[in-house]
Amino acid sequence: MATIEQRLSKNDVLPRGLSARFDVNDFLRPAFKDRMEAYEKAEAVGAMTREEIRNAEHRPPLPRSREQRQAPAPAPNGSSNGNGREPAEVN
Repeated sequence: MATIEQRLSKNDVLPRGLSARFDVNDFLRPAFKDRMEAYEKAEAVGAMTREEIRNAEHRPPLPRSREQRQAPAPAPNGSSNGNGREPAEVN
């Protein structure tokens, strides 16, 4: 393959400064079942996130859930009014 890459990289085939390379990553990929088992283990030990796994599989990110979109931001210092002081009691 290297010989073919070198020949295709010559100036009479490609413009000066460009080179040809074969991408064999997908050809050499393990079987789907093997990849999924590896991803499961990688996620379990914290080596990969779900987003990284989807990216490695050329999949788009998952849409955020409705709860994630509508959840209010946590209040600072655990207060519920956002000003850092405890809320006033109402009788």
